[in-house]
This record gives sequence, structure tokens and C-alpha cells, in this order.
Amino acid sequence: MALVGRRKVGEGRAEGEERGSDVGRGSDDGLGEASSDVWGTAAAGQSLTTPAAPSPCASATAAAATAAVVAWLVDRETIIASSKHRSSVAAAAVAMSQVEHFTFQLLSKPQLLEILSEIGVSVVEDDLANPVDWKVKQIFEKLIEKILNKSREDYAQVDFYAAERLENPELHDDSVPMINFYKLCQKLLATAGDVVPGTSEVDFGLHDLCRPDKKRLRQHLSAVGNFVMFMGDKEGTFIEMAERTGLLREQKEKLEAECARLEKLRKELLERREAEKPLAAQLEAENANTEVVLSQLWEQENQLHPKKKEAKRQKEEAADALMEVKLHLQNAAEERDALRVQVVPDSRKLKHDLAALQSGVQAARADVRTLELQRAQHATQVETLERAETALDEALSVQVECEAEQARVKETQRQLRECTERATRTDAEKAETQHQMRAFTKRIESERARLERAREQQAKQLADQQSAHEDARRRWSALESERSHSALQLDESGAKLRDVRERLHRGKMDHETIVQQMVQQQNQLAGQVRAYHQDLLAAMRQVKHSQQVQALAVA
Repeated sequence: MALVGRRKVGEGRAEGEERGSDVGRGSDDGLGEASSDVWGTAAAGQSLTTPAAPSPCASATAAAATAAVVAWLVDRETIIASSKHRSSVAAAAVAMSQVEHFTFQLLSKPQLLEILSEIGVSVVEDDLANPVDWKVKQIFEKLIEKILNKSREDYAQVDFYAAERLENPELHDDSVPMINFYKLCQKLLATAGDVVPGTSEVDFGLHDLCRPDKKRLRQHLSAVGNFVMFMGDKEGTFIEMAERTGLLREQKEKLEAECARLEKLRKELLERREAEKPLAAQLEAENANTEVVLSQLWEQENQLHPKKKEAKRQKEEAADALMEVKLHLQNAAEERDALRVQVVPDSRKLKHDLAALQSGVQAARADVRTLELQRAQHATQVETLERAETALDEALSVQVECEAEQARVKETQRQLRECTERATRTDAEKAETQHQMRAFTKRIESERARLERAREQQAKQLADQQSAHEDARRRWSALESERSHSALQLDESGAKLRDVRERLHRGKMDHETIVQQMVQQQNQLAGQVRAYHQDLLAAMRQVKHSQQVQALAVA
């Protein structure tokens, strides 16, 4: 049963329920009426308890009950939609603040066809001049799929195990996708800026889908077309912002990773510094002891330095004396050789020479003994000097070791200074990181505050929805009572229908009997007519034959 025009659904309800439904329909005057047009046809002929062979009266009653259920669903959806409308509009305003008050111009049909073809919606000019409901729905489905990225499967009825337990689940299979589709259409047009002037209400209703008007369709498609062109103009900016967002996110991740690495390095350096404190103290103590030993060795070296110089001088003198003795020996050997050459056979002279030589040898021996004594003294002095040099070398080696240890100490101090400088830099980086962390913490706190405000708004909306739900539940209980009353009426109508059927059956049987009797009488009458015609024909033939005989007799 199709509901045409502006009709009020559920005229038999109580006055209080009518006022509640009027409040539910107050946000959109055509919502309840157009919803009756949408689901009234689907509900035609469907009753809450379907009889075996419904009569026209029972079908009308079932259709009225189904229309009441549909009207309640529409009113409930309207209440929920009106309670959620501010949040959806606020979300759209946050996402597209430049589009909320976007004024658009009406586009011509060629412009609309061009824009729709560019986004992949196949439309001809006749679809805009003479719009029909199924084509308009198809156009908006394509627009939702292309712009909002929502397909039919996204707003279809969700499969759940309790669906079959609902009364008349086929109504939900048809109504839920339609409600979701209507919401997506409103979201699309709200995003495009097609709102009532001076308000934030979307200028779109179910009547625009069920009974489309070419002017309003042009208005809606112009809003979407201008929004598509606006998206095309802002696509580069959006891509740039998305890329910048990605780069900033990567930089943030790198900075966080660097901050974590520096924090870890700082902790390691602090731990190493704490671990090296005993070693540093030990090295400082050893350094102090080494400085004391080094100062003592320097004092000993300063004391031994004059002795060392004296020993070196005596060594040089002994070496000079030894060299002189060696020269004397060499001269004596040369003289001896020369004397051997000058040997003469004179015995007295030879004896005299021998005596002289002997005396010279004795003198030389005495000189050698003297030199040997000096050499022994010099050797003793050399040994003393060597021992002094050995002690001095040991002192110098100890000094070198002390200098190396001092160099190591200086290197350790330099490393400590570098560690201190690194720790200072790390502290500075840590301070910068903490500053950034405080900034991030402030942002997080602001986001948390915004989230808390959103939660409060959501709680408020939930309270409104719960109140609306309670109102709907009360209306549902009233509707249940009406449904039970309708069921009783249906039972009474079924009993009356069975009585009418029985009387109709008896009337049919009586009618068939009368028809059979009339057929028999008609057959008898036809036989009598045929016999009458045959008798009449025979009489006419006899009259004609007698006239011919009389004519022949007269002639």
C-alpha cells in the first residue's frame, strides 16, 4: 500500500503519542511522511501474523499495523539523528571549517554532467530533467562511494545471530540500510555545505530520495559538484600537508630515537663514571705517591750529579793515563826492536847494553807496576762509576716510568675532562629533550583535556540518547499494546473471515447447483426448440407440397 502525499502515520494513536511523534518529526517535516512513502510500499500486504488467505479487510489492518511500526522506527531514528546532529556537524566543522559556511552557485546541467562524469558517475541529461527515485538513489550511492569511500556493504544490515528472533526481520533488512544510506547522504551534503541558510541543519530529507524534484536535485548536485571542485583545488595543499605531516612525524621519531640514544649514552657514561670513581681515586693516590717518589729521585739525582761528574772526570783521566802507558809500552817495544837491530858482537858492550836494558826493563817494570796500580785504581773508580751509572740508569728508568705514568695520568685526566664535557653536552641535550618532552606533555595534556571535553559531550549526548531511548521504550510499550489490540482485531477479523468464507463456500455450492439446474433447463428448452423447429419445418414442407399439388390440379 503506497502512501502518497503528506499524510500523518498512526492517526489512531493517543494524543500524547502524537505529540511525541510530532516532536520526533519536528527537525524534518518531511521525514515521517517520506519514510512512510519509502517503507509503506515494502510493508504492503505484510501483517504481524499472516493468515493463510488474507481478505481485503485483514490486509488493510495488517498494512495499518505495519505502517505504525514503520512510523515508530522513523520517529526513533529521527530522535536519535536530531540528538546526534550537533556532534556530527561539529565534527564536520572541525574537519572542514572552510566548507561549513561555503556558499556555492547552482551549476548548469552540462557542468553537472561533466563533473559527475569526471568522478565516475554515469548520468544523462534526462536523469536531471526528469529525476526518478531509483536513479537518484543510484547517483547518491555512487557519490557516497566516490567521495566518502562507503560501499553498500558498509551500510548494509549487520548479520547477527539474534536477527531471526526479531519479529518481522525483513523489515529490518530493508529499513536499516535505508536509514544508514540516508545518514550518509546527509553527511555528504553537510560536508558539501548544503544547509538551511542561517542554520546548521542539512537541507535534505527522505522526500528528496523518494519523490525527487529536479530543482532540489540540481541544488544538491551543485553543492556536491562545487565541493568536488573545491577538493580538486585543495588537493595539492592537502597532499603537501600530508607530506609535511609525514616528514614531521619522521623527524619526531628520529628526535625521539636520538633523545633515547643520548639518554641511554648519558646513563652509560654516568654509570661508567660512577664505576671509574674508585679507579680514579686509586690513580690519584698512586699519582701522589709517584710524585713523592719522583721528587725523592730528583733529589738523589741532584745529589749524585756532582759525584757523577767527578767520576766521569776521573774516568777520563784514568783513560788518558792508560793511553799514555800504552804509548810508553809501544815506544819501548820500538826501542827494543831498534836495539835488536843495533846489536854488536862486542860482549862487553853487549853486557853493558844488557845491563842498561835490564835496568831499563826494571825501570819499565816499575813503571808498569805503577801503571797497573794506577790502572787498578782507575778500574776501581770505573767500577764505582759504572755502579753509579747503573744506579743513575735505574733512576732514569724509574724517572721515565714516572713520566710515562704521569703521561697516563694526564691522559686519564684529559679523558675525564672529555667525559665531563660530554656529560655537560649530554645534560644540555637532556635539558633540550626535557623541554621538548614538556612541550609534548603540554600538548598531550591539552589533547587529554579536549578528549575529556569530548567525553563529557559524549556523556551528555548519551544521556540525551538514553532519555530518547526511554521515551522510545515507552512508545514501544504503547505500540505493543496497540499491536496486541491489533492482533485481537486480526483474530476477530480472521474468525469473521472464516465465517464469510464458509458462507461464500455455501453460496458457491448453491450457485453451482442453481447453475446446473439452469443448464439442464436450458438443454431441455433447446431440445424443445429444436423439436418445434423440426415440426414447423415439416408442416411448412407439407403446406408447400399441398399448394404445388393444388396448382397442378388447377392447371
